[in-house]
Amino acid sequence: LSSRRLTDRRSPPFPPHKGHHRASSGDDEATLRLQLRDLGLRMEPVAADGNCFFRALSDQRWGDDSHHASLRADVVEYMKSNRDSFEPFIEDDEKWDSYVKRMAEDGAWAGNVELQAASVVCFANLCVHQAGQPRWEITNYPNADRFFHVAYQDGDHYNSVRLADDDGHDDYYYDGVGSTPGGPISLAGLTDGKTPRLAERPRRAHREPSGAAVAETVARAGGAGKKSRARELLRVFGGCVDSAATALKAEVSYKGVLRGGAGDDPVPGAAEALNAAEDGDGDDTKTGDKNNAGDVAPFGDDGSGSEDDWEPVVHKKSTRGSGGRRAGRRRDDHLDDRVAAL
Repeated sequence: LSSRRLTDRRSPPFPPHKGHHRASSGDDEATLRLQLRDLGLRMEPVAADGNCFFRALSDQRWGDDSHHASLRADVVEYMKSNRDSFEPFIEDDEKWDSYVKRMAEDGAWAGNVELQAASVVCFANLCVHQAGQPRWEITNYPNADRFFHVAYQDGDHYNSVRLADDDGHDDYYYDGVGSTPGGPISLAGLTDGKTPRLAERPRRAHREPSGAAVAETVARAGGAGKKSRARELLRVFGGCVDSAATALKAEVSYKGVLRGGAGDDPVPGAAEALNAAEDGDGDDTKTGDKNNAGDVAPFGDDGSGSEDDWEPVVHKKSTRGSGGRRAGRRRDDHLDDRVAAL
């Protein structure tokens, strides 16, 4: 099946949630499972309790569905902070204040407005799979091959979608604790018009973003973002300046840090716990979700050296959950030899 891209909030990709969850049609579920299998994907079921979209996205982002409440709160807070972007698309003549209050409640079913907001909050495009239907893609980052995948069944339930051979401990993100995030999953091999390939993880950048890329990202974001945060976002988007600038601009308008990348995306509560531990040690350096990550300047941002002196990064196991960030490396004549020997 082909895919359709969704960038207009006025055109919902499927009927909105109405009424109570009903049992899945066996034929539709079998069709959807076959569709996913042909793409090298599988469903990861989540509870049908009204939180299913946020549960599915929690699994995509953090590796399990237990952080759905925190994700819902982030999405609603982002919508409230960007009211003008979302209020015109509220349906059924519902008042804005009533709508966002209802959406903040446990069990409130997510619609297309929440999918659009969640895409921005998670710094990822969304791909929605349905039985017998083309894939729907919500592409807030058109030049980024960074997709979180969910399955939509019977007009009233979402499940997470993972790689078929993903046992929750693959090497792409796994840090030895908990489960690997279900996403992102690349669509490049599925949409290039050639012989379809199986879905796979996106390719990771092998070099640190250059100083020129960082500067261009900040400029395209309106000049308000910090270079250190621009560098983090360039890592998240594999060096794509357009996508990193879009994300940085959204983050600045929200007045907060919207974490979206493995290694730079601590699970809810982890950053606060780390800050508390650091405070106990007398360390004034903090890395938290609510503070701009750029407040701690990496090499090059404080005038101590050129940002172009950065060298290739050795991708080690993620520090997801620690709130930490990768450190820059100065030029080292023997670094390439050491990388090749790994």
